[in-house]
Amino acid sequence: MPQVYMILGSAVGDEFTNPVYSVFFTDALKGIVKSTEGIFQVPVKDDVAVTVVKSVLTINEADIQIEIRYTAGKDEYHKGKPFDPTEQQQKKLAKKILKITKKYFGSRYVASVWIKPYYKSVFVFKE
Repeated sequence: MPQVYMILGSAVGDEFTNPVYSVFFTDALKGIVKSTEGIFQVPVKDDVAVTVVKSVLTINEADIQIEIRYTAGKDEYHKGKPFDPTEQQQKKLAKKILKITKKYFGSRYVASVWIKPYYKSVFVFKE
């Protein structure tokens, strides 16, 4: 299961709680999830989780830091091959996410994207 993990700098975090701006965050997140599902070819509907956190302190970081985390190298979706998006898919997704952030946030904030596969990791949700 991929996870969109977004870290907001303090100025951005204040806007996130403002009803006027929250629709932009919601729409941007929907676009990021849809792009992750499509580019990474996630075969299970609603299998991309989202977490947004507000940072306490950042130094030399983008205003909006976006990580796409996922377990890799295992046949997670029982397709007979490991779930392991290529570097080309990762770059394509990162570029798409930056376009989405530019569309919704303009030049008000600087965004960064880090695609983070986790190899030899274990994810347990329900037993």
